[in-house]
Amino acid sequence: MGQNIFKMRLGQSPFSVPPDVVEALRQNAFQEDYLPVSGLARLREAVASYHWCIFSIATPSDNVLIGPGSKELMLIL
Repeated sequence: MGQNIFKMRLGQSPFSVPPDVVEALRQNAFQEDYLPVSGLARLREAVASYHWCIFSIATPSDNVLIGPGSKELMLIL
């Protein structure tokens, strides 16, 4: 029938990592510091701005949480 079924479980994603992400990771591999728990401020600001521009939802960047995956974030809330 041409349908793909992806089993979403903890662990390895079935999707490949985009080449631009691989390159960004390669360029920043030397950085060994932990990031802020809530995520990079610039990224949180960009997400808040995106929600305002696309959905007209005013969200302060302090209310944005960046995490490694949806399952981890759902368990936090």
